[in-house]
Amino acid sequence: MGNTIGGFTSYALGWLVPERTQKELDPRAMPVLKHYGSLLTFFAWLPAGDALRVAAGWLRLTRLSCTALMAAGRAIRYIAVGWPAG
Repeated sequence: MGNTIGGFTSYALGWLVPERTQKELDPRAMPVLKHYGSLLTFFAWLPAGDALRVAAGWLRLTRLSCTALMAAGRAIRYIAVGWPAG
């Protein structure tokens, strides 16, 4: 729970980046990023996860889906790590 809240903080910081900077991206990339961007937050627990969370906020991706996918990815990671410890 706390780890997901921390991840959402990175998302919120990305939200603060001006939206006008998105115009510098390739216009063909934006629809792809908007469509698949939320799914990428599932992998926010990886070492490069901070960049994924900040980018999700910057792209103004849906907060609910990003938060749910961040939480699901972390839950699966903790289950996988904790399972062998039994």
